[in-house]
Amino acid sequence: MEKYVLITGASSGLGADFARRYAQEGRNLILTARRYDRLVDLKLEIQSKSAVDIRIIQADLTLLEDRNRLIEETLSEVDLLINNAGFGIGGEFEATSYTRVQRMIDVNISALTHLSHAFLTQMKQQRHGTIINIASMAGFIAGPYMAAYYASKAYVLSLSEALHEEALPFGVKVIAVCPGPTLTEFFDHTGENRALAQNVFLMQSKDVVDMAMRDAKRNKAIAVSGIRNMLLRGLTSLFGRRIARKSVAKIQGSRQ
Repeated sequence: MEKYVLITGASSGLGADFARRYAQEGRNLILTARRYDRLVDLKLEIQSKSAVDIRIIQADLTLLEDRNRLIEETLSEVDLLINNAGFGIGGEFEATSYTRVQRMIDVNISALTHLSHAFLTQMKQQRHGTIINIASMAGFIAGPYMAAYYASKAYVLSLSEALHEEALPFGVKVIAVCPGPTLTEFFDHTGENRALAQNVFLMQSKDVVDMAMRDAKRNKAIAVSGIRNMLLRGLTSLFGRRIARKSVAKIQGSRQ
């Protein structure tokens, strides 16, 4: 039976571009997101160019019942999972509605963990498969004025790196993709203003996807997107967490 690529958060941004690129490689797709109409439009767009099978499943990954349904409907058919769904929240931590914070944690952490747990079990049994988790450069440092978001990506990075080692003996790949600021709908959630430093590191979604697919084939545990972000990671390690978080505080604080 021919396997599928399952992409969460596929209705826009990185998720949609992952779908387009894997379709170009002839891979069948299962696309999931909350916005069903966007998924339908994407399916029609891709099928006008590529002869691949595409299934769409509407799901709200903050809901346990939706995650269980998604797993039940796709578990035996998927050999590549892209945990792309996620969003960020900007502003002072206590000034943000906790309902929004909890929803972000449910998507960025709980859903990603739940799906990784289910599909990794299946992949290890079959001794084949790949999980691509979308982390972030934010995962390497603390993020004043986006505190919970940065913390959520640190979790994704740490979990993925650990699972990478656990999966190696079974022929299964687990990769944490760490883009910097990327031109997607992400800024619709965090605020429309971008700091100058964010514009300097801004990348196109398609470029991030191309690099992620290349690094997944190489089975890199941590895939940092782009030369400038690699340099930034090196500088962060060199100067330490204290200077890094104070720099982030200035950058994010300037957007408030």
